[in-house]
Amino acid sequence: MAADQPYGAFRVISGAGVGRELRRVTGRWWMVALLGAATAVLGVLLLVNLAVAVGTLAVIVAIALLFEGIDEILTARAGRPTCSAPSGSRSG
Repeated sequence: MAADQPYGAFRVISGAGVGRELRRVTGRWWMVALLGAATAVLGVLLLVNLAVAVGTLAVIVAIALLFEGIDEILTARAGRPTCSAPSGSRSG
């Protein structure tokens, strides 16, 4: 693999690309700050009433499991494998 190609989820930014990437990331700092403030407020509200926090967590997990199950069913119906055996492994 060439040194200038991205590796995995990371990419190398050099030269003029650094300034452009920095402006892209820092141009929306207020969105990150707003999300942080909303998360902090939600955290305090959930700490105040732990029963609501446990119920909320249960609902979030249930919704995630529901979507995961639907995805597995649709994947199975499409005939695509959900996971593959490593190469060189024996089955049977």
